[in-house]
Amino acid sequence: MLNYIKDMFRVYRDKPKFMFAFQGELSHDYASKVSVAENDLVEWLEWFEKSGYLNNTMLVFMSDHGQRFASVRDTQQGKLEEQMPFFSFVLPKWFDRKYPTMASNLNNNTNRLTTPFDIYSTLMSVLHREEPKTDDVNKRSISLFNEIPLERTCRDAYIEPHWCACLKWQPIRVDSSLAVDAAANFAQFLNRFNAEYSDLCAPVEIDRIEWANKMAPNEGLLKFHQAADTDGFVPDMSANTKITDIYLQIKVISRKPAFAVFEFSCQYNSNTRRYTVYEKHISRINQYGNQSWCVAKTQPQLNKYCYCKLQN
Repeated sequence: MLNYIKDMFRVYRDKPKFMFAFQGELSHDYASKVSVAENDLVEWLEWFEKSGYLNNTMLVFMSDHGQRFASVRDTQQGKLEEQMPFFSFVLPKWFDRKYPTMASNLNNNTNRLTTPFDIYSTLMSVLHREEPKTDDVNKRSISLFNEIPLERTCRDAYIEPHWCACLKWQPIRVDSSLAVDAAANFAQFLNRFNAEYSDLCAPVEIDRIEWANKMAPNEGLLKFHQAADTDGFVPDMSANTKITDIYLQIKVISRKPAFAVFEFSCQYNSNTRRYTVYEKHISRINQYGNQSWCVAKTQPQLNKYCYCKLQN
């Protein structure tokens, strides 16, 4: 792949170009194998710089996600890496001098909340040569060459609670009714998801709950009633706002022989007493290998959830 990139830059040396190259074979299943590519990657980066291509190229070096399997995923670091994959930019050395505001914004934004959606706007700002500015906090996609508002939250950036690394979670007992009922609803959700292929896929049954958290609400927000003065500087903190929507994050292990390990987020409404689970808020964090072979080719969306009744 690295040689292919070399060939493209050599052949189209003086042509404007965009290239997306992706390598997952070495690291997808075993992160430790990344080291095998280190020398080749260093050689390529050195060649790219010495050949002068960095003088007119914005090089983006990235990962699509962190390690999703193996023991490291069970650590706090592993969980953060899955939610916040590595992303870096290498710009021409003259960029800081010619575009100091854009360079300053890019540097400051390393300490702001950013998402992959921002990369799209970043590329568009380069393509259209847009002037840098302080952008709107309510926009889903903000160029990294603009100043991203310091107050931007996961909600502003359309990041679901399951993927938000900024939230404060409180542990709850794994045998609490909230956790037990949420796990039961999760199993029901997966079985409905697999329902059309129930003749091939075994029912999902939860063996145990490893841990459970609920999102801690902002205490100040719940207690704020109104401004206690005409100027709005003094708060009246006499409110006793009741929480009706509770967000939960839970790790469960299904019964053998599937022995699937899941982390999922769900929402519980205390008024309706209903749990809501979405498929996009589910992470399968151990390898499923060939467990789903019977649907793998025709229904790949079931790979994480289906344990084929007949194992080959």
